[in-house]
This record gives sequence, structure tokens and C-alpha cells, in this order.
Amino acid sequence: MLDNVYLPKMKQFDANLLFALNALLETGSVTEAAERTGVSVPTMSRTLTRIRKLMGDPIMVQAGRGLVPTPKALEMRARLHAFVQEAYDLTRTSSPSLADVARTVSIRADESLVAVFAASILEAVHRKAPKVKLRFVSHGEEAVGPLREGILDLDLGNIKLSGPEVKLQKLFSSRFMGVVRTGHPLSKGKVTAKRYVEYEHISASRRGLLGGPIDDALAELGLERTVSLSVPTLSSALAIAATSDLVAAIPEHLSGIAKTLYRAFIFPLPVQTADLRISLAWHPRFDNESVHRFVRESIVKSCSTIHSQQSRLSSRKMRFR
Repeated sequence: MLDNVYLPKMKQFDANLLFALNALLETGSVTEAAERTGVSVPTMSRTLTRIRKLMGDPIMVQAGRGLVPTPKALEMRARLHAFVQEAYDLTRTSSPSLADVARTVSIRADESLVAVFAASILEAVHRKAPKVKLRFVSHGEEAVGPLREGILDLDLGNIKLSGPEVKLQKLFSSRFMGVVRTGHPLSKGKVTAKRYVEYEHISASRRGLLGGPIDDALAELGLERTVSLSVPTLSSALAIAATSDLVAAIPEHLSGIAKTLYRAFIFPLPVQTADLRISLAWHPRFDNESVHRFVRESIVKSCSTIHSQQSRLSSRKMRFR
């Protein structure tokens, strides 16, 4: 009885349609999807027509010169991507040479980490896998779902995720440092807590907060700073502090950019705050997948090398100040 139901469905279903749909959703273009899957543009157009008939939905609709997914397509995109990746893994008889792998790896990361490490990570990846592309996406709200569903391959940052669906590897700890423009009064002499609160400050907060751990630590000393400005990113806080009289706090991994690009003055905060614990997270399903593992190893090496160099430089400058 089950066979009688199953076989007719298999006769009208072509799994290749799902691979084509995945390419269409990732590229948003019939031409690019055809190129990716190795078929002609007319063939991909006919395939899209078959997909629409199978799904009972337009799936992709015209928007300007490209195509955009319908709500139904968006709803299935994550599951489809995971299915296609799983299918490739199941049918692969041997691991392809890294030099031949053409793949896009999606990484969720804080913009300060992207600014410091992205170029170095790409360079490390391209030494052995020149066709692999990295797609960094905004950090946004932390959740396991995108890792589970294959929307994201990796999560890089101060990660609070835990549980059986998350593999976690610590990369380094990054303490917060003060930053001001060159020539600012705080760039001369020792920065005490009392001197620190004499100047206006800038806060970096995605939620627009004007206070945080630094203010809590100052309150324990009976001191209060004036936070006159809040911006959503650390990079913007750094740029503003380096070109104004405002004082900012940035994680130590941004200190290299602060000195090289902005000629800013970096100093240890006069109060103790918790370090950022920078880690790499992924779904256990990809633990032993060769390309995924290679990209993870490249990230670990790049981050470790750059962080060690910056830490040594900071320690040397602190000693001789």
C-alpha cells in the first residue's frame, strides 16, 4: 500500500529541481544560476517554470533586473540549503581537492572583527582554496537556528550560545582600551579614573545604550562619566573619537586599526571591566566536513597570529610609555 503511494510521487518528482532552486535563490539570477549548475540559460528558465508548477508558487519574481524570492521561497530557503549541502556530502565518494572547491562560506561576525581579521582570513583560505569565497554578515541577534539550518556556516564573536547543537572554540580574549585623538589631554600623563571622567564620552551600543560596565566600575569608585553620544558600532565610535575631543572604549583587537589608520592614542582603562571572549561556533553536522574544517582552521590561525602580534605591540608600548 505504501509503495503504491510512494512510486507515483517519485515519478513526478525530480531532485535536480531542488538543486536548481537552491542556485536560483542564492544568485537571484537565471543567468548566474545556469552558469553555476552548468546548463544553458533557456534550460534554467524552463526549470524555473517546472519549479513553479511543482511548488504551486511563483517562487522568484522580477524586481528590476534581477529576481527576488517570494515569501514561500524565503520560508524554505534555509531548509533547502541544508538539504542540498547534505546531499552533496552523502553522495561525495572522495573529498575534492581544496584547489578545486568553489564554495561560499557564510560567517556571522561583529563588524570590528570583520574589519581586523577578514582580509587575513581570506588570504589564509586562498593559499589552498583560491575559489572559496567568504560572505561576512551582520552579527544581529544571536541564535542557533541559522547554524542549524545552514543559512550560516560559522559564528565569530563574543558568543553566548551553548548546547548540543553548537560546537564552540575559544580564539582569544580582548580587553577594552581607551582611545582618544592624538594631542588630546588624556594622551599626556597617566590616565587616572578622576582624569578619565573629566571629559565627554561616546558609547558604542547596537541598542543605543548610554551606559554599561565601565559606568558600573566607575560608580564603585564614587565617580560618574558624561556619555554625550551613542553610536551603533565600535568602528564608528573609534572614527569619531579619533577626530574629536570625545573619549571612546574599544576592544584591544581594534587597537592596530586605531593606531595605523587614525593615529589615535590608546591607553588602559583606569577601571577593570570583563574581557570579550572571542570564539568560533558551528553546528556539529559540519564538524568533519573537509572544506568547513579547513576554513575553521584558517580562521583560528589568522586570529591567533594577529591577536598575538597586537598584544605584544601593546605590551611593549605600555612598558616604554
